[in-house]
Amino acid sequence: MVTTTILSRDSHDTNTPKEGKKTGNRQLPKAKSNKHNKDFSSERFSQGVHIFCDGASVPNPGVGGWGVVVFEDGVEIASLHGGDPETTNNQMELAGLLNAIEKAKALSSSFGEKPVTIWCDSQYCVNGVNEWRHKWTRNGWKKSPAASEHVKNVDLWRAIDEAVSAFRPETLNIRWVKGHYGIAGNERADELAEQGRMEAETRGRCEYELSLLDAVDDLDARFKQIMGAV
Repeated sequence: MVTTTILSRDSHDTNTPKEGKKTGNRQLPKAKSNKHNKDFSSERFSQGVHIFCDGASVPNPGVGGWGVVVFEDGVEIASLHGGDPETTNNQMELAGLLNAIEKAKALSSSFGEKPVTIWCDSQYCVNGVNEWRHKWTRNGWKKSPAASEHVKNVDLWRAIDEAVSAFRPETLNIRWVKGHYGIAGNERADELAEQGRMEAETRGRCEYELSLLDAVDDLDARFKQIMGAV
């Protein structure tokens, strides 16, 4: 059975959302309002394309994982995660962001004219991609022209810069979201990052992907094949 996560259309819960009873879709519980931060109410994520990414390393440096989840009109349509046995927290945050951008590009044809918003709880990533990288590129990927060394994690930053450059500015937004705040998409990305970290701990460097759209298409094709044989 294919299960999906549906983002609640009520205001977000300040507690970590728990999985509801499975009835084909994975329905998040009704969320409580939070008057302190209306910007992150779940209504904001119920329409359009929203991709959440996360990454972490425990300890730091140590074994790390990253996770990405894609929602369209409030329904989870794809997820991916991975990990590395020797990494840092910032490297996994960057890996999550890079994979989110690349996933947005891979799915762009199915989104039509809908703009994509990528949500990340790392200020390092969000400030880096929206502000700092422009200065870094002018300085040869250095913090200043006089700097003797490249910025940290330069290979990941270069890959992110190249990936972002494939989009028209109005079609891709990368924004900060408050982490561990009960926001369903962020919690799901955090869950995937932990899954990637645990798998890296036992299997080494890894990367996995699940497209719920592909799974539904496969089931539909199998159904048609079965019905055609009847």
